[in-house]
This record gives sequence, C-alpha cells and structure tokens, in this order.
Amino acid sequence: MIISNYQNILKKIEESCQQVGRDSKAVRLVAVSKRQELEKINQLLASNYPVTLGENYVQEFAEKKSSLIGNYEAHFIGPLQSNKAKKAVELFDVIQSVNSLKLLGKINKAAENLNSKQKVFVQVNISEDTNKSGFLAEELKQHLGDITAHEAIEIAGLMTITRYYDKREEVLPDFERMNELRLDLQDDLGVKLLLSMGMSADFDLAIKAGSDLVRVGTAIFGARS
Repeated sequence: MIISNYQNILKKIEESCQQVGRDSKAVRLVAVSKRQELEKINQLLASNYPVTLGENYVQEFAEKKSSLIGNYEAHFIGPLQSNKAKKAVELFDVIQSVNSLKLLGKINKAAENLNSKQKVFVQVNISEDTNKSGFLAEELKQHLGDITAHEAIEIAGLMTITRYYDKREEVLPDFERMNELRLDLQDDLGVKLLLSMGMSADFDLAIKAGSDLVRVGTAIFGARS
C-alpha cells in the first residue's frame, strides 16, 4: 500500500509537470515521515526509489534514525528551536525551515564545529500570515548580505508554508510570488535556488508555479500515530 501510494503521488507529479511542460525528474517528492511508524517508512526505503524523508521533530528523528534502512536523504521541515540546531546539523542533509538570522547563526556555528557545510532553505512567510514564521519577502532582500555571510552555510533554496485558504486555487498567487522571489534572488546571488512549496492538497498548483520540492505525508503513509 505504501509503495502504491508513493507511485500514485509520483504519477500526479508527472501529470502536473506535463500540463506546464516541465520535466518531472526536476521535481522531488519529500515523503513527510513525522510521527509515522518505522515499519511504514522502511517499506518505502526498501523500494528501488530514491527517497527524501521530511521530518518535523529533531528528537523523534534522532530516536528512529538508527532503525531506518537503505539510502535516503533527510530534510528537516518543521520549526527548529535554536537549542536544537547542533543536533539538526548532525542529523539532516538539508534544513528547510531557517526562519531567522539567529537560527542561521546557530546552524552556521554548529556546522563550523563539525567542519562541515550545512545546506539550508530560507523560509519565507510569503502570505504575510501572523500565524506563520519566516522572513517576509522584503526582509529577505534587505538581509541577503547577512544571510550569505555565513561560511559554513550553503543556501540551497527557499521554502514556504502558506496561509490556509478556503478555496485551494487561492493559494496560487502566493506560489507565483515565491517563484518570482526565487528568480530575483538567483539573479542577485548568481546561484541556482530550489523552491520547496506545496503539500498534499495543493502540490499540483505549486508545481505549475515552479516548485522543485513538494511535501506529502499522509497520502503516502496513511494516518499518523
């Protein structure tokens, strides 16, 4: 069931890409495995698919990582407390939810101490929702120099979690603004930036707007424990 669910989402990603002339290989599915049973996750990891796991809790992933099988890439996608930054750097290939300069500094220091370079995505509050965290678009542009000054950080992309909309199509302008922001920053920085946006209910719209990573959980693994 897990594998067929995963295949079904991949098929939907491919269909969404075809509709706008994108190569489906350029869009990565992040399987959100927070609060999911190890048996379910390992079913997916035992497949021949390259898997990217998305986790929200540092301690939870620390406890289950040693029991996971096979090769996978681990992305941290939840809110990260500054005091968990060191552990997150030790555990995750990518930290997608960097929402402040303070947190970025903590991650940079942890990576320096480990003699490593940490890939991060900068979280943008594109909806300007007071219930969501992240840089406002204008703040991000203003602080670009401060963000890129960290030598142990690789800015790999931008991510967003939009506000809740009653009609799912209403989220599309937010996704389009994120893509515009990504393109602007790419020009400023001279590097390619990935875009992580879209979840189970709206990932097809996110893909059409330019998303490179979409985050899907229960549609793959079923209800969380």
